[in-house]
Amino acid sequence: MASENDLKSSATTTKHIGKPIAKDDQKEEDELDEEGLLKNGYDVILCGTGLTQSILAAALARAGKKILHCDSNDFYGDIDAVLSFDALNEWNLKLKTVLLSVCMMRKLTAK
Repeated sequence: MASENDLKSSATTTKHIGKPIAKDDQKEEDELDEEGLLKNGYDVILCGTGLTQSILAAALARAGKKILHCDSNDFYGDIDAVLSFDALNEWNLKLKTVLLSVCMMRKLTAK
């Protein structure tokens, strides 16, 4: 069964998840640019942070690949994402406002 560390991914880079690398096999630490991205590039670039992409990123990182895992959203999970309690309340208020507007328009047009 996969541990929590096996499934972690980062907004910028997922690297060396899983078994620790022996000192003799360990490559020199990768150089990062000012945004925290690898200067030497990546083995795989995954677009999207849905369940499928996250599992693939974890598996490839465990296999020793350098992964860039990115998403156009400001949250992880794509359609599998859930709302925080505050976000749910905000969405609920917006929905009530829209529904109220629709009901008012129907009443006005029905007369």
